[in-house]
Amino acid sequence: MASERTRLIGIQAQQDHVMVIPQEASVNVDPEGRQSTRITATVVQVRRIICLQQPAVTVHSEGNCIEWCKMFFAMIIGLLFLAIVAYMIVIGALYINECPAQNKIPIYLVVHGVCILVVFLLVCLSCCHEPIQPLTACLCLLVLCFLLAWHITGVVWTWIDVDIKDPLSPDYCNQIVYTSAKWISLVSLAVTSIFCCVPFKGNDD
Repeated sequence: MASERTRLIGIQAQQDHVMVIPQEASVNVDPEGRQSTRITATVVQVRRIICLQQPAVTVHSEGNCIEWCKMFFAMIIGLLFLAIVAYMIVIGALYINECPAQNKIPIYLVVHGVCILVVFLLVCLSCCHEPIQPLTACLCLLVLCFLLAWHITGVVWTWIDVDIKDPLSPDYCNQIVYTSAKWISLVSLAVTSIFCCVPFKGNDD
């Protein structure tokens, strides 16, 4: 159960009253026999302080901590994705001509990285603007479909027998490019499987 810290806010208001306190009364008779009464009184100003209590303001300290942890975790995941995307684009561009066994493997890395970057930017854009714009949702869906097809094509290109030692061999492929492409294809396959299985799990519950 989340711990709560309650803070009461009190506001003081002043209200003035005037009180008349009789002190002395005297009766005077004039020569014509008419009577007049004279009353001596003290005027007292009374100031009454009224305390107005507003509704309690409840601060969820643990809830705020959880929200900050979620934001920090999301930021770390985002930076990790950006680092992987940058690695894919840089490696594919640097070794674009160093895989004669399958010259499309470096291209696979570059295009794959660019597509992931586009999806990441579209997701960030949709989070900043709620509700999600139809155009943004359509673009994200199209890029995801292309990314899935491109990933399947990249797996076919990557999982072949290559020579990573002899640069003069027709089956040569740079070890960095080939290893990176294999790991990227495996990670992409795992992430895709997780995202595909989550909806089915929710429907079963």
